[in-house]
Amino acid sequence: MTRADALVRDGGDPAELAAVLGEVRARSPGEPRLDALEAARAELTGDDAAAAEAWGRAAARSGDPELTLKRALALARLGRDGEAERELRTVLAARPQDRAAHAALAELLERGGRGADAEAEILALAALAPGDAGPQRQLAEFYRRQGATARADEAERRARELSGPPRALRPLRKAKN
Repeated sequence: MTRADALVRDGGDPAELAAVLGEVRARSPGEPRLDALEAARAELTGDDAAAAEAWGRAAARSGDPELTLKRALALARLGRDGEAERELRTVLAARPQDRAAHAALAELLERGGRGADAEAEILALAALAPGDAGPQRQLAEFYRRQGATARADEAERRARELSGPPRALRPLRKAKN
């Protein structure tokens, strides 16, 4: 499996990965990580439908919320928003502090025209990381898209405060020949 893991990690050749996974499947058909590696291979080839199905099998086998999150993201890319939302809510029920799940759910809800629900998810994300400027910037961008300029400006101000002053860079030294 280490060769398959390396190919997934490094974004290797999908055809080579398929061959390695075929060998693993022939040797160890019950290998627990096979579905997750198949899902990763499908993502490398851009096949979100196959990825969603394989992530679903892997999550059902292991019960790992991270695999459920990956399935939800694949479903969202396919436009299967209802299923994606259910999967994201399953992840958040298991891991209420999962920042990636909150961010993905907020994006999904906003895309579905549920601005108030999306705002609640972004606010939850910001509450999970009160010292992080990123969620404040996300909130500012959300408010701008919603036309709430004053609220966007306030969130952007908080993001700047959290970021601190800009870093001063030293001039580069001349190269020695």
